[in-house]
Amino acid sequence: MKKVFWALQILIITVCTSGYFVTKQGDEGNLTSSFLKNKIYPFLITADGGYTNVKFKMRGPREPNAKIVIVAIDDESIEKLGRWPWSRDIVGFLTHQIIQSGAKVVGFDAVFSEAKEVIPEDLKKKLAHSQFASELAEYDTDARFTEVIQKYADKLVLGWASETNCRPHENLIDQCNVTDPNDIKTHPPGFDRYSIKSVIKPEPFDPQQSRLVSVATFLSNIQPFNEVSKHQGAFMTYSDADGFIRRATPIYMANGNVYPSLALEMARVGLKDDLHLAMDDNYHVHDLRFIKSRKVIPVNNRGDLKINFLGPSYSFPYVPAIAVLSEDKILKYGRTQEFSATRQDLFKDAYVLIGASAIGVYDMRVFPFDENT
Repeated sequence: MKKVFWALQILIITVCTSGYFVTKQGDEGNLTSSFLKNKIYPFLITADGGYTNVKFKMRGPREPNAKIVIVAIDDESIEKLGRWPWSRDIVGFLTHQIIQSGAKVVGFDAVFSEAKEVIPEDLKKKLAHSQFASELAEYDTDARFTEVIQKYADKLVLGWASETNCRPHENLIDQCNVTDPNDIKTHPPGFDRYSIKSVIKPEPFDPQQSRLVSVATFLSNIQPFNEVSKHQGAFMTYSDADGFIRRATPIYMANGNVYPSLALEMARVGLKDDLHLAMDDNYHVHDLRFIKSRKVIPVNNRGDLKINFLGPSYSFPYVPAIAVLSEDKILKYGRTQEFSATRQDLFKDAYVLIGASAIGVYDMRVFPFDENT
């Protein structure tokens, strides 16, 4: 009986040790076996993720250590102002209201990738030679939002995304070609100024060996906005094999440059700090930190960060955009419970994220504390 007991113990230890090794190697992008990479690793991630979900629920919610406010483009706001995207003068006034109320940083979880045409181009050409020519500028809402971006550039972080992202080191070049000259030609002019400046990487550097999530093309803001903005960050999410989001990607690579995520750039701007990244000769991320404070960002070798969720949905104040735009001195907000505050009390020294929450405007996500949020 003792022999059976010891044999069972050895088997359990062997299985757990092997599982830990495969998971760690998978997290670091070192699995070469397609069976381990595509079958065993996703299964282990799902099992570990289920355990992580239970741990979060057992621990319960925690209070945030920074003042964060979400300004939601929600169903109520869309019902009153029309479908998103709204006219850029409305977005500009929303930004103005928040920053004038004392916000530390404002970030857009959105991309303004197309010009907002209020007057059709053909009609604009006809009016340009008429008595109404001088009034055309009043309807150029992109120009007015450009002025807002320029005015508040030090505190404003625009968002960008990509529909062509992958990890070159883990994929064949025909599945993840990030060096195609035709794609590189489409990159927004001067976009590299939004990249992290202090980067140590292998020399010579081959982007096709990068372990970071890399993008071949950008879904960026229109060029007038890019030209006047000082800060931009990427917003993209990736789920585990079971569909839950438990990790964040705070850094991305494009054409040999490393770019911060929207959240990381908002933190950097708010802290008035700079970022430093170091890779070793095997393209592993060795160090990611803020330079002045020396605060380390605990990413793995692939540049991924496990999220320490503070709680379920609406753990941060959610304020309808329509409330911010109103003339009310006291704003009412909250989803599970109603709160009220002045704009100054709500936004002063806050990290404010503007994004869509209306059904049909954004994708539903699955998180450890709750689902479909």
